[in-house]
Amino acid sequence: MEFLNEIFHLLHHFFLVSSLNASTPTWEGYKHHVLEHQKKIPGWCSLEKADKLMQLIYDTQPKICIEIGVFGGSSIYPTASALKYLGAGTVYGAHSQKVGS
Repeated sequence: MEFLNEIFHLLHHFFLVSSLNASTPTWEGYKHHVLEHQKKIPGWCSLEKADKLMQLIYDTQPKICIEIGVFGGSSIYPTASALKYLGAGTVYGAHSQKVGS
């Protein structure tokens, strides 16, 4: 159940950003807003790493991104946000969680 709460938290932040393209049409402005929201997402992805991930995706425009070990979503969020800004691509996240005690 905790994992589902983490996914909900991630999706909530992702949809907050979905309205930013209209109000901040530049890449740098969009990236700034995403990084401000990214600070609130649990995980070990620093702002510097998130910024570099987003820039790499913007520059290379991959069709598919895969993250293994999503945890709280702090690195998959900027990845998905960069793809959203580009209007193309898919992100897949895999996270194993121990079930039971």
